[in-house]
Parts: sequence; structure tokens; C-alpha cells
Amino acid sequence: MKALDKPSEDIKVHETWTKLIVHNIPLDLFPDTQIGMTLLQEEIQSCNPTVQLMLPPRYMSRPENRLLKSASSVVIAVRSASEANNILKNHLLIHNYQRRTERYYQAKPTDQCTNCQGFGHAWQRCMQSPNCRHCGFGHKSTEHSCTHCPNIKGKPCLHIQPTCSNCKGNHGPTDSNCPHRLSLLSTANSKSHTTSTSTTVDLNE
Repeated sequence: MKALDKPSEDIKVHETWTKLIVHNIPLDLFPDTQIGMTLLQEEIQSCNPTVQLMLPPRYMSRPENRLLKSASSVVIAVRSASEANNILKNHLLIHNYQRRTERYYQAKPTDQCTNCQGFGHAWQRCMQSPNCRHCGFGHKSTEHSCTHCPNIKGKPCLHIQPTCSNCKGNHGPTDSNCPHRLSLLSTANSKSHTTSTSTTVDLNE
């Protein structure tokens, strides 16, 4: 048998980390810098010995949205769901205070919320009033009804003219041809193409 030219590569185990939101982090103590986030990571791990962060924390909001605030929320990543559940149950001690935590639900700008039918956030963290996916009116999709077909509830029908809760057009909020949806998809594709092109150039330099 012919010997292998190259040694076998190490087999790497794919890990899926669990992300959480930690609220009310003092911005003056932990600024949005590499040093600030390293300090926050060390603070979390030293004050909560059972917690091991897989990455330094990062603030959720943009810097311009934190200018007049004294505290903000960060996202952290831990290795396992069981560790995340323990944090959710007991919260985190940071700078002598218990900081409230909640699950982080990641959403792309093109992801549509099934509660309000808006984009860019998951329904689990939606703070908006519900909008029906069938007609766009201000009620839950499961409550959609029609006086002409009372036996059908929570399903679309031809008797009600839908109005998009996003662009106000004459179609339902989930219409694939909604101008608002198409605009978001176009922006996302443009950013993806720019990133891909930039990466290719960097690799060839």
C-alpha cells in the first residue's frame, strides 16, 4: 500500500454555542472597546465561577444609540444549553449586582416576525402589536375571520382585501412580491456580494 503523502488532519468537532442577552451593563465601567469587552469577560467569569464565555461579549445596539445611555445590553456565548439554562435561572453577578438575562434569538434583516409581520427580529422578542399574516389588520393571524365564511377561522379567504402592514400595498404582509420585502432582499444580496468580493481581493493580495 502506498504511503500517504500528508499526515491525516485532526478531526474537529463542530460546536453550536448558545447565546444569551445580559441587560444593564454599565457603559462607563465596560466601554465598547477591545479592552472594555475583555474586562467584562473577566468580570463575568471571576464573579460567576461556573460560567465560561466562548467569546468576548458584544453590545447589541449601535454606538450612536448608546450616546445618552448609562447602561446597555450585551450578547454572550456559552458552550452548552445546560450552562445557558443555569444562567437564565440564576442570572449573572456583575459589579456586585445581579444582571437580568434572557435568550438571544438571532434574526437576519430579511427574517420576518410571525407576530407583527415586520422584519429583522424573531417573534420571541417582538415588542410590537400583532398584525395578521392573511389580511394585515391589527389582530393575531389565528384570530383572522370573515363574516361570509364564519366557519373558517385563522385562514385566508377571498372576501377580505388584504393590506400589507409593511408597505401598505394591496396584498398580504407575507406576499413574496412585497416591495418592502424585495428591497430588504436586494440590500442583503448587495451586502453579501460586496463582502464576497472584498474577501476575494484580500485573498489574492
